[in-house]
Amino acid sequence: MTLQQFFNEHPRCALGFSGGVDSSYLLAAAKQCGAEVRPYFVRTAFQPEFELEDARRVCRELGTELTVLEHDILSVPGVVANPPERCYYCKRAIFSLIRERALSDGYDTLIDGNNASDDASDRPGMRAVKELGVLSPLRMCGLTKEAIRPLARTGAVHRLKARLRLPGHEGEHGHGHHCGGLAPRGARRGRHARDGL
Repeated sequence: MTLQQFFNEHPRCALGFSGGVDSSYLLAAAKQCGAEVRPYFVRTAFQPEFELEDARRVCRELGTELTVLEHDILSVPGVVANPPERCYYCKRAIFSLIRERALSDGYDTLIDGNNASDDASDRPGMRAVKELGVLSPLRMCGLTKEAIRPLARTGAVHRLKARLRLPGHEGEHGHGHHCGGLAPRGARRGRHARDGL
Protein backbone atom coordinates (compact mmCIF):
# COMPACT_ATOMS: atom_id res chain seq x y z
CA MET A 1 0.00 0.00 0.00
CA THR A 2 1.12 3.56 -0.72
CA LEU A 3 0.11 6.71 1.16
CA GLN A 4 -1.88 7.76 -1.90
CA GLN A 5 -3.82 4.50 -1.75
CA PHE A 6 -4.36 4.88 1.99
CA PHE A 7 -5.75 8.39 1.65
CA ASN A 8 -7.87 7.37 -1.34
CA GLU A 9 -9.52 4.88 1.02
CA HIS A 10 -9.57 7.33 3.96
CA PRO A 11 -10.03 10.83 2.50
CA ARG A 12 -11.07 12.45 5.81
CA CYS A 13 -8.98 11.78 8.93
CA ALA A 14 -8.17 13.18 12.33
CA LEU A 15 -4.46 13.11 13.16
CA GLY A 16 -2.86 12.91 16.60
CA PHE A 17 -0.24 15.57 15.98
CA SER A 18 3.02 16.51 17.73
CA GLY A 19 4.83 18.65 15.17
CA GLY A 20 7.71 16.13 14.98
CA VAL A 21 9.00 14.95 11.60
CA ASP A 22 6.82 11.83 11.36
CA SER A 23 3.46 13.48 12.03
CA SER A 24 4.49 16.59 10.06
CA TYR A 25 5.54 14.48 7.08
CA LEU A 26 2.26 12.55 7.31
CA LEU A 27 0.25 15.76 7.40
CA ALA A 28 2.14 17.20 4.41
CA ALA A 29 1.79 13.93 2.48
CA ALA A 30 -1.93 13.79 3.21
CA LYS A 31 -2.39 17.27 1.77
CA GLN A 32 -0.39 16.30 -1.32
CA CYS A 33 -2.63 13.25 -1.71
CA GLY A 34 -5.72 15.46 -1.63
CA ALA A 35 -6.97 14.23 1.73
CA GLU A 36 -8.69 16.34 4.37
CA VAL A 37 -6.76 15.79 7.59
CA ARG A 38 -7.33 17.75 10.78
CA PRO A 39 -4.45 17.69 13.29
CA TYR A 40 -5.20 17.52 17.03
CA PHE A 41 -2.67 18.36 19.73
CA VAL A 42 -3.46 17.36 23.32
CA ARG A 43 -1.86 19.70 25.83
CA THR A 44 -1.05 18.10 29.18
CA ALA A 45 1.29 18.68 32.11
CA PHE A 46 3.96 16.71 30.23
CA GLN A 47 4.42 19.12 27.29
CA PRO A 48 6.71 22.13 27.45
CA GLU A 49 5.20 25.17 25.78
CA PHE A 50 7.66 25.04 22.89
CA GLU A 51 6.10 21.78 21.65
CA LEU A 52 2.72 23.44 21.22
CA GLU A 53 4.35 26.48 19.64
CA ASP A 54 6.25 24.23 17.22
CA ALA A 55 3.08 22.32 16.29
CA ARG A 56 1.21 25.57 15.68
CA ARG A 57 3.96 26.90 13.44
CA VAL A 58 4.11 23.70 11.40
CA CYS A 59 0.35 23.75 10.85
CA ARG A 60 0.39 27.44 9.99
CA GLU A 61 3.14 26.88 7.42
CA LEU A 62 1.22 23.94 5.93
CA GLY A 63 -2.00 25.96 5.84
CA THR A 64 -3.85 23.68 8.23
CA GLU A 65 -5.84 24.57 11.33
CA LEU A 66 -4.58 22.94 14.53
CA THR A 67 -7.12 21.90 17.14
CA VAL A 68 -5.68 22.06 20.67
CA LEU A 69 -7.33 20.03 23.43
CA GLU A 70 -6.57 20.35 27.14
CA HIS A 71 -6.37 17.27 29.34
CA ASP A 72 -5.56 16.80 33.03
CA ILE A 73 -3.45 13.71 32.44
CA LEU A 74 -2.50 13.52 36.12
CA SER A 75 -6.13 12.73 36.89
CA VAL A 76 -5.73 9.38 35.11
CA PRO A 77 -4.99 6.75 37.82
CA GLY A 78 -2.87 4.58 35.54
CA VAL A 79 -0.64 7.54 34.75
CA VAL A 80 -0.23 9.14 38.15
CA ALA A 81 0.60 5.73 39.73
CA ASN A 82 3.63 5.72 37.37
CA PRO A 83 3.65 1.93 36.64
CA PRO A 84 5.94 0.38 34.01
CA GLU A 85 3.07 0.55 31.47
CA ARG A 86 2.16 4.17 32.24
CA CYS A 87 2.53 5.02 28.53
CA TYR A 88 -0.35 2.67 27.78
CA TYR A 89 -2.67 4.60 30.10
CA CYS A 90 -1.35 7.96 28.94
CA LYS A 91 -1.77 7.25 25.26
CA ARG A 92 -5.16 5.62 25.73
CA ALA A 93 -6.40 8.72 27.59
CA ILE A 94 -4.98 11.10 24.98
CA PHE A 95 -6.31 9.29 21.94
CA SER A 96 -9.68 8.63 23.59
CA LEU A 97 -10.01 12.40 24.00
CA ILE A 98 -8.97 13.03 20.39
CA ARG A 99 -11.37 10.37 19.11
CA GLU A 100 -14.28 11.87 21.05
CA ARG A 101 -13.62 15.37 19.70
CA ALA A 102 -12.87 14.12 16.18
CA LEU A 103 -16.16 12.25 16.02
CA SER A 104 -18.01 15.40 17.08
CA ASP A 105 -16.14 17.25 14.31
CA GLY A 106 -17.25 14.66 11.75
CA TYR A 107 -14.06 12.58 11.48
CA ASP A 108 -14.50 8.85 12.06
CA THR A 109 -10.98 7.81 11.05
CA LEU A 110 -8.18 8.54 13.52
CA ILE A 111 -4.51 8.25 12.51
CA ASP A 112 -1.12 8.71 14.14
CA GLY A 113 2.52 9.10 13.12
CA ASN A 114 3.91 5.71 14.18
CA ASN A 115 6.16 4.28 11.48
CA ALA A 116 7.31 0.81 10.48
CA SER A 117 10.45 1.08 12.63
CA ASP A 118 8.39 1.29 15.82
CA ASP A 119 8.44 -2.05 17.65
CA ALA A 120 4.85 -2.72 18.69
CA SER A 121 5.89 -5.55 21.01
CA ASP A 122 8.04 -3.19 23.07
CA ARG A 123 5.78 -0.12 23.21
CA PRO A 124 2.74 -0.22 25.50
CA GLY A 125 1.39 2.95 23.91
CA MET A 126 1.03 1.19 20.56
CA ARG A 127 -1.18 -1.43 22.19
CA ALA A 128 -3.46 1.39 23.34
CA VAL A 129 -3.87 2.88 19.87
CA LYS A 130 -4.56 -0.54 18.39
CA GLU A 131 -7.32 -1.11 20.93
CA LEU A 132 -8.83 2.27 20.02
CA GLY A 133 -8.78 1.51 16.30
CA VAL A 134 -6.21 4.19 15.49
CA LEU A 135 -4.57 3.65 12.09
CA SER A 136 -0.87 4.24 11.45
CA PRO A 137 -0.50 5.03 7.72
CA LEU A 138 3.30 5.24 7.77
CA ARG A 139 3.50 1.84 9.44
CA MET A 140 0.82 0.33 7.18
CA CYS A 141 2.73 1.52 4.10
CA GLY A 142 5.99 0.04 5.36
CA LEU A 143 7.66 3.42 5.79
CA THR A 144 10.51 3.13 8.26
CA LYS A 145 12.32 5.94 10.03
CA GLU A 146 15.19 5.46 7.58
CA ALA A 147 12.81 5.78 4.62
CA ILE A 148 10.91 8.79 5.98
CA ARG A 149 13.93 10.95 6.75
CA PRO A 150 15.17 11.16 3.10
CA LEU A 151 11.60 11.80 1.90
CA ALA A 152 11.16 14.55 4.46
CA ARG A 153 14.53 16.07 3.51
CA THR A 154 13.45 16.45 -0.12
CA GLY A 155 10.08 18.05 0.49
CA ALA A 156 8.20 20.80 2.22
CA VAL A 157 8.68 19.28 5.67
CA HIS A 158 12.47 19.61 5.48
CA ARG A 159 12.27 23.20 4.28
CA LEU A 160 9.80 23.95 7.04
CA LYS A 161 11.84 22.23 9.77
CA ALA A 162 15.04 23.91 8.62
CA ARG A 163 13.40 27.31 8.65
CA LEU A 164 11.85 26.79 12.07
CA ARG A 165 14.79 24.79 13.44
CA LEU A 166 12.46 22.14 14.78
CA PRO A 167 13.47 18.68 16.09
CA GLY A 168 13.22 15.51 14.09
CA HIS A 169 11.59 12.96 16.36
CA GLU A 170 8.21 12.12 17.73
CA GLY A 171 7.52 11.14 21.34
CA GLU A 172 6.87 7.57 22.51
CA HIS A 173 3.25 8.25 21.75
CA GLY A 174 3.61 9.30 18.17
CA HIS A 175 1.88 12.41 19.34
CA GLY A 176 4.71 14.16 21.13
CA HIS A 177 3.47 12.98 24.51
CA HIS A 178 6.34 11.54 26.48
CA CYS A 179 5.41 10.23 29.90
CA GLY A 180 8.68 8.57 30.84
CA GLY A 181 8.41 9.87 34.40
CA LEU A 182 6.11 12.39 35.96
CA ALA A 183 7.95 15.62 35.22
CA PRO A 184 5.55 18.58 34.98
CA ARG A 185 5.37 20.94 32.03
CA GLY A 186 8.56 22.92 31.68
CA ALA A 187 10.70 20.48 33.66
CA ARG A 188 12.02 18.85 30.51
CA ARG A 189 13.27 21.85 28.63
CA GLY A 190 15.30 20.10 25.95
CA ARG A 191 13.63 19.34 22.63
CA HIS A 192 15.00 15.80 22.90
CA ALA A 193 12.01 15.08 25.17
CA ARG A 194 10.16 14.07 22.02
CA ASP A 195 12.82 11.61 20.85
CA GLY A 196 11.53 8.22 20.07
CA LEU A 197 5.38 10.38 18.22
